[in-house]
Amino acid sequence: MFNVFNYRQKITENLLQINNILDPKNSFNNVLNNASLNPSNYTLAQVFEFMVWFGLEEAQDYIVLPSTKQTDIINVENLVNANYTQTCN
Repeated sequence: MFNVFNYRQKITENLLQINNILDPKNSFNNVLNNASLNPSNYTLAQVFEFMVWFGLEEAQDYIVLPSTKQTDIINVENLVNANYTQTCN
């Protein structure tokens, strides 16, 4: 389904558009610009592209991804989990 309707691409585009609106003081850009938090130098677009895969590790589309991309997804998931909470402040 995600491929048929381009949902992953649409989610990535929406996240890029609303990122600063969600939390301008603690945006993803702030985390990404901190080298110790983002040693792989992921761009904002890459982070959001990888985030749309969170929770889809058992999906066939994920399984067939190159291992380097799977590693990037895991790295970004760890980056997000380490720097953001699930509560709204």
